[in-house]
Amino acid sequence: MGAAKSGVDFVLHLIQFGLALFIAAIVTIFLRNRSGVACLLDGINGVTDARICTVTYVATAASAVGSLVISLLTCATCCLCGLPDAIEGVGALLLGAGWVGVGAYVTRYAKAANEAGFANGSWRRWVLYAMYGAAAAFLASALVNCGSLWALAARAWMAGSGRCGGGTADGW
Repeated sequence: MGAAKSGVDFVLHLIQFGLALFIAAIVTIFLRNRSGVACLLDGINGVTDARICTVTYVATAASAVGSLVISLLTCATCCLCGLPDAIEGVGALLLGAGWVGVGAYVTRYAKAANEAGFANGSWRRWVLYAMYGAAAAFLASALVNCGSLWALAARAWMAGSGRCGGGTADGW
């Protein structure tokens, strides 16, 4: 299970980081400071405001930094039974919830921008898809890691030993 979980985690991390980069690039190239318009993600009352693009940049930076911190903590605690999975599971859950919140917040403004007829509506949709995709990738990572943690705890409990992994040499 260890190698399969690591492979799934690796793919999810690539997706998470790739989507954060995609969002930042699309906002920068297609939705920010185009023809004197502050941010095409915002269309409340038919007016644009750079604030929504700034929120999006902050979310992508927090996602990337959060992922890096989680990875470093996971590496630093690799020999502490179950702690890396707990760190990664809780961290991914928090980042996933953050992306859901940012996606919901930005969706309201992007919908108003579409209704106002602002340019680049397809890019706005792609940014929203990527936000919810990042949320799904983080929540899937939380599920994988918390599931691994539960499996480890169940094996230790069932084996009756006080050790992680129920006394097997490899911890599983």
